[in-house]
Amino acid sequence: MERDQELKNIDDNQLNEADMVVDDENNFVDTEIQKVDGLIVDLNEEENLVAATGFEVKKWHTKKTKSGLVRSKYIMCNREGVPKDININTLDFENNDKQVRNRRHRITGCKARIKVDLHSVSRKYDITKFVSKHNHQMIPKHYKHLTNKQRKMTQAEKMFVVKASTMKLGATRAHNLCSSIKGGAQYVHGTSDDFKNHIMDVNAFIGKSDAQMLINKMENRKKFVPNFTFQYKVENSELVAMFWADEVDKCNYKEFGDISFDATFRTNNYDMVFVPFTGIDNHRKCVTVGSGLLLREDTEAYTWLLRSFMTAYEKQATIIVTDQDGAMKLAIKGVLTESKHRLCMWHIMKNITAKICIEIYDETGFKERFNKIVWNMFMEPMEFEEKRSKLIEDFGLQNHKRMTKMFNLREMWLPAYFIDSPLFGLMRTTSRSEIESAFFKSFINHGSTLVNFMMCFESAMERQRKYILRYWRRDIIPPALRRNKNRYGEKNETIKKLTNEANYVKTGDVIEDKYAVEKPQQHDVNNLQRARNKGGRRGERRKSGREIALKAKTKQIRKCLRCGEKTNNHTKSTCPSNPKYVTKLARLVVVAVVEQ
Repeated sequence: MERDQELKNIDDNQLNEADMVVDDENNFVDTEIQKVDGLIVDLNEEENLVAATGFEVKKWHTKKTKSGLVRSKYIMCNREGVPKDININTLDFENNDKQVRNRRHRITGCKARIKVDLHSVSRKYDITKFVSKHNHQMIPKHYKHLTNKQRKMTQAEKMFVVKASTMKLGATRAHNLCSSIKGGAQYVHGTSDDFKNHIMDVNAFIGKSDAQMLINKMENRKKFVPNFTFQYKVENSELVAMFWADEVDKCNYKEFGDISFDATFRTNNYDMVFVPFTGIDNHRKCVTVGSGLLLREDTEAYTWLLRSFMTAYEKQATIIVTDQDGAMKLAIKGVLTESKHRLCMWHIMKNITAKICIEIYDETGFKERFNKIVWNMFMEPMEFEEKRSKLIEDFGLQNHKRMTKMFNLREMWLPAYFIDSPLFGLMRTTSRSEIESAFFKSFINHGSTLVNFMMCFESAMERQRKYILRYWRRDIIPPALRRNKNRYGEKNETIKKLTNEANYVKTGDVIEDKYAVEKPQQHDVNNLQRARNKGGRRGERRKSGREIALKAKTKQIRKCLRCGEKTNNHTKSTCPSNPKYVTKLARLVVVAVVEQ
């Protein structure tokens, strides 16, 4: 009765938020639980109590008045109840019970509980029943952080997982990093599996709304961010192409007109091709002047992308560098009529030297003379023609097909034919695009949704621009554009702090807060099917006959253990002299004939 008197007079707010009562009459209760003997805590103290106790609770039998006020309530130990006997017999489907998923705890029929009733006069809650004894052992101290209450992730931790994904950190690495920051896994709400489940819930919540959410996000940015360009193309209600550029990109393009662009693969879950337009600033650093996503790599797609680029900038680039992709070449010829299209010298030189006989290229003076006339930036076209003719004549390469084909395109890749263009020596290869691709891939995961891809892209751009702004003059980027709020529209810091301090929030609220877009009710644009481009998937790139032959030549030749022949065409199990293999082939032939 003395204990009941100590637990009386609990107000309504404490009752609704109370989850646990601790008692010291049980032999299993440790000393830490005895320190909080006779307390019912509110929401602010609940986490501390869960960490101190050795058992979990559940709410049961709550009765309310018509106005919604709690009239009576039971708080039980979570091991309360009678274990259900399950009869599992996979051979007897009629009498077979449904298999229940294994729980982390067993039902033991524990009677520990507390009951509170509303007093009719004082309108306070009185303890009318209190059972303190448990019939099971308590949770060990080093496992208390694995209780259900402690594993509920807070808003800050859910946001941390999503933010970590924009830096190409998975759920496991995010959990390890969070544990290191907080001083141990016991101080983190949730395990690595809970972090993985949260990422899975986020992707499941986005689901079929991925393309529509990305378009809504970009359209909202177009409304509120000044001078932001966004265009997209839809075919059969599916997103097939998009282009975007903000005012910082336009400032980059205005100051540094020469660009290089190339396709980057494996950047999203739909295998859409990411095409960043890259320039070089006055400190020889890579800057992004625009970006696009394409479903297909054909002339029509690149033509649409370049027209969207010209809609944003109007002024054509001085020099544009690409590889020898035929679709890019036709698109540039049809759209960028005033720009000088330059092919990547590195790819061309690699192809030429691979086709020349090794005895000529390595064992004579051809390599030195050839590199001197090709890479020379101070040579006039007339001088180059004279030295080229003499070189081909000296080594008898007049009928060399590859050499003749590449030199027929010499006006598109040799420095001698670009000597009249300013700063033509800065961009001779697509190495800048390769550097940009490697830079973006350090942020972007190939399994990302389109919405998450855009978040990763923004993180990459923030890293690039923070690094570059230290070197630029202040008059290149206006002061108004140096703040994130003007580029991406950051939220109110007070509201952001309050949401981060919340203990529990729905997955949809995390997405809307982090991705700055709501899930639409209707879809005008559906998610696209997986693209099948020539470089989209690892291991599926089209290989030339020469590349296949070179790989086969460098492969170590093994000896067949049955016939003793040194070959890579068969092994012991597939040897033509193996009777079992011959019988298997004959059986397959018979089956094929019967099916026909």
